[in-house]
Amino acid sequence: MNSMSDKTKAADWQAVVEGVNHLGQAFTIFNAALELVFFNQQMNTILGFPENYLRQGMKLEEIFRYNAERGEYGKGDIDTLVAERMELARKFEPHRYERSRPDGTVVEIIGNPLPQGGFVTTYTDITERRKTQEKLRLASIVLENANESISVTDTKNEIIFVNPAFEDFTGYRQDEILGKRPGFMRSGRHDESFYTEIHDSMEERGTWQGEISYRRKNGEFYVAWVSLTAIHADDGSITNHICIAHDITSRKENEERIWRQANYDALTQLPNRSLFRERLTSAIEYSRHDDAPFSLIYLDLDGFKPVNDIHGHSVGDELLKAVGKRLKKCIRINDTVARLGGDEFAIICLGIDEREKTVVVAEKILSALAKPFVIDGTALQIYASLGIAFFEDRRDTADIVIDKADKAMYASKRAGKNQYTFAS
Repeated sequence: MNSMSDKTKAADWQAVVEGVNHLGQAFTIFNAALELVFFNQQMNTILGFPENYLRQGMKLEEIFRYNAERGEYGKGDIDTLVAERMELARKFEPHRYERSRPDGTVVEIIGNPLPQGGFVTTYTDITERRKTQEKLRLASIVLENANESISVTDTKNEIIFVNPAFEDFTGYRQDEILGKRPGFMRSGRHDESFYTEIHDSMEERGTWQGEISYRRKNGEFYVAWVSLTAIHADDGSITNHICIAHDITSRKENEERIWRQANYDALTQLPNRSLFRERLTSAIEYSRHDDAPFSLIYLDLDGFKPVNDIHGHSVGDELLKAVGKRLKKCIRINDTVARLGGDEFAIICLGIDEREKTVVVAEKILSALAKPFVIDGTALQIYASLGIAFFEDRRDTADIVIDKADKAMYASKRAGKNQYTFAS
């Protein structure tokens, strides 16, 4: 009976040993005399001991000395390093610390005292865990200090994370935004087809990049360059979306300002000669393709030079601005009135190829300009000479149409001014 019991105990103990040897951790037991009672196979692997170095009954001090000699505890006097560790061990107190080994691995050591003295200690290689934690720490620093707005949504398209730059961009605090869908910040400046295109791109490619106009908490609009990326699980399903947005409002405003300076007259804010040529060329191409007619009116002010000579250029400038405003009231929203330079203007009237309809526009312009202009309390009287050309020959270029209108305008001047003439 006792023999059977002893066999059972031996089998049980063997099962324990085998189980401990299969742990991912190293495991030791030291008795009250700080002698090694038990260790598993992972001790050699994790702490780098030679295969036959450890043995039962081995003194802890011997292990400490071996480690000190091979630089496990850093630089210093070997005896001092061993003595410091033995002093701590003899206190038989719970301890937990990490040790960075010379080969770069990091081991977490957790020791717990036994009731009769001694220790049960585990040694865990946490190198990869520390690398992951360091990566997460660095990622957190990057997110916290990034100039770009970063937000993350879940499978329900609800925001689960935003960084400080997001709060700066939008004006919303994190507690105001979490759990909401990004759509509530829409500016209203994009139609549904725009968002459909984004959705389709995310479904097909998992990414999208482009400009999006948003509205801040205070109601201001801002423009951002946005990069959207889908995050996939191992099974291929989408778990999250990351949105990285860079505020380009200032850049867009600068671009707009530069574009306006290049395409609009600084005085009257009307399209200048460059933009006029562009729109005239577009009208010609459109007319050729869709058989859409248009007419061109060239206009030169009569009596403007005496205003400049008598009242000065500042009054002349104000008069030109006032002329521009009156001309804009004479045309439709899709038409173009441009200042070509000096007191010369041009008007593109889309969809007009009949003299009767053009006469209505021309007479409206002459009537509007014939009314006195009051500048700084002074009533000024000027008139205009108009030249009108139609785009009738599909072979005509912009230069040809301009030349026809220009010659017709000078014909009006020669005929007595304050009238219009059709190009022959």
